[in-house]
Amino acid sequence: DGIRTEAQSPSLSSYLQLPLDRREGSLQEADALRTLETFSRKDSIFILSYAILDINGKNRLDTIQSQIGQDERGLGYFKPPVENGVPFASALIFKSTSPTIYFSAPIRSKSGSIIGVLRAEYNALVCQYLINNSFKQEQAKQLVVVDRQTYLRIAYTGDREYLYKSFQEFSVQQLTSLQAEFKMPPGTPSEISQVSPGFVEGVENFVRGGDFLFFTASSSSLEE
Repeated sequence: DGIRTEAQSPSLSSYLQLPLDRREGSLQEADALRTLETFSRKDSIFILSYAILDINGKNRLDTIQSQIGQDERGLGYFKPPVENGVPFASALIFKSTSPTIYFSAPIRSKSGSIIGVLRAEYNALVCQYLINNSFKQEQAKQLVVVDRQTYLRIAYTGDREYLYKSFQEFSVQQLTSLQAEFKMPPGTPSEISQVSPGFVEGVENFVRGGDFLFFTASSSSLEE
């Protein structure tokens, strides 16, 4: 719930409630930017940026200045906080050579209406870091975090060359569609897929309490 609490910071709503033509160079802008920079310093390794998006999905203030003004309305982490009023965690997004994960939450006015979104961008390697540190004692086992939609390995304690490879095979058409939505990394079906014949059996073993540890991870509301 960290992103939800951060989105309640008064400086963020004060900035968005200021008329657009009065924001640049204002005290409210300076306060809001300091707040974003404070949030981003929580983890200088994996946090890439924090931003304020307006109600239309336009990036109005960002710790990475070059991203200010970009339209983030079409990316999956924007609509859920606006439409449902709850925090949201995205699946991996492949907009560049390094995949990212986004956390977002609604920014509200004093009256409680949603006026924008606080968005945090993380390097997706944070998942690898978390699984490595959480299961240090499980060296005899291979642990994997898998996206439920694409069966992509999000984090993996096995051979690193399989990271961001899928357990599932895709046609050229399927993969092209997913890549257009930034849900899969660049590459051909043969480059993206590393199918494991025992994967389905491993999932079934986990459900029955077996030794194969399997997580599912997909875009979801943090309320769930």
